[in-house]
Amino acid sequence: MAKALVLTSISGARLGVRYTLSGRTNSVGSEDGCHMVLSDRSILPRHAELRQALESWFVAPLGSANVSVNGAPVHGQARLRPGDSLIVGTLGFRVDIEEIGDRERAVGQTASRVGVPRLGDYLLRQGLITRTQLDHALRRQEDMTSQGRRVQLGDVLVQLGYIRQSALDAALREQHNDLADRWLD
Repeated sequence: MAKALVLTSISGARLGVRYTLSGRTNSVGSEDGCHMVLSDRSILPRHAELRQALESWFVAPLGSANVSVNGAPVHGQARLRPGDSLIVGTLGFRVDIEEIGDRERAVGQTASRVGVPRLGDYLLRQGLITRTQLDHALRRQEDMTSQGRRVQLGDVLVQLGYIRQSALDAALREQHNDLADRWLD
């Protein structure tokens, strides 16, 4: 089974918010195109990367970014383990690693034949939308289809105001890259 990195906010205005990341490389920063967008003045536009290598996860600050794990500053990269405390800028997160089971793979629709998650999966794992928002958007998409209007899920999510176009574009790029990676495997 695949593993996902789950970061739960333990400080700041978004206390308790969970960010679920499952890509091989995930960007963290204040820039809209990042996988994990953090709105805080201590966060650089592209602050850090969270990388998965086999069954392990690592954090690597970008440039002069302030990142620490369990109170120790990270200068190159550091391994993340369940229960670790990760500080990005001035924001704190508790680290967990969870297996992605069949339920998560079945969000919205089933995964493609080559094992690439659907768009809803990417957006949920990145903490960009909630399951309730996804369910609402899927119902809206079905209603529009029954009226003879074919519309993509991402477009519905943008129309409903659940995500920005830039976040949708980033998720679609990641999905495309995963498809290309799996196609070559």
